[in-house]
Amino acid sequence: SYFSSQIIFILIRESQHNLRKLSCEVEGELSDGYHILDFPTRLEILRIYKVRYSSENIPFCISAPNLKSLTISGFRLNPQNLSAIAQLQNLQVLKLYYVRFGYPSKWKVNNGEFPQLKVLKLQRHCPLEEWTVADDAFPNLEQLFLDSCRSLKEIPSSLGDISSLKYIEVTECNESVAKSAREIRETQVEDYQNADFKLFMWKNNSGTLLRKYICIQSHYKLYKLQMNVFQMMILQMISKAGWRSWLLEAGT
Repeated sequence: SYFSSQIIFILIRESQHNLRKLSCEVEGELSDGYHILDFPTRLEILRIYKVRYSSENIPFCISAPNLKSLTISGFRLNPQNLSAIAQLQNLQVLKLYYVRFGYPSKWKVNNGEFPQLKVLKLQRHCPLEEWTVADDAFPNLEQLFLDSCRSLKEIPSSLGDISSLKYIEVTECNESVAKSAREIRETQVEDYQNADFKLFMWKNNSGTLLRKYICIQSHYKLYKLQMNVFQMMILQMISKAGWRSWLLEAGT
């Protein structure tokens, strides 16, 4: 029952003050009776999974001041949940798997939110449609992963102005997302001279085409030579995996 779940969390909080890493698997239906989950103060890594995906809201907000890595899978996140997560001052890694954002499916990130976040992953059939990010949000973001976000219209253009951004990976998203990713790459590489920025885009259409874009502006000739060797290695992998065609675009 959910009551027993509350007791378990209270026991964790009271008896495991030095707990640094915790994984929770949630079964059954949950109520909205327990609004704030007050985890151990020193907790740094937290993973919360719904064993079977449900459209219900995650019934609590997370309070863990030293949390550095958070993974949530199988829940719906309402604006209150997202706001609470965004205020975690030490959060560096956020992974959202099979997560829904309510209806309409929107996520608005306000100024000053996610101050220390370095890695953001939206993966495994995330049905987010609209994503807006204020200019001062994600000031330290380094890596963005989007996987199977087929409803997403675009990546917010404000991410292109984040000086710390080094890497974007897009897998199984629509063309408008790919276009916005290329625009961010252009801003990073050409406008801000960020030679270390990399963009990877994978797309598998009906199992027949896999594309990879490797976008590095500096030392283009050197990378072109290296890509020839790399391409041979990947072709061997693709051959073993059974993919029928391969396209590589570099520095475009």
